[in-house]
Amino acid sequence: MQVIIKPLEDGSYTVDGLEVRQDTNGNWVGNENMTPNQVACFQRHLIAVKEHQVSGEASYKTT
Repeated sequence: MQVIIKPLEDGSYTVDGLEVRQDTNGNWVGNENMTPNQVACFQRHLIAVKEHQVSGEASYKTT
């Protein structure tokens, strides 16, 4: 299975088409329909953005 993460122009993301936004406190709020694999991939993606300046669309392979 592959998880696709796409940044949106307003700073939010989609994870397999499900929107993830930051709240006013800076916490990421995912869609209630996200699977645990999607949540884990999004968390890994945030680390990649912060530590390795990853940008643009990304895909993550899951087991």
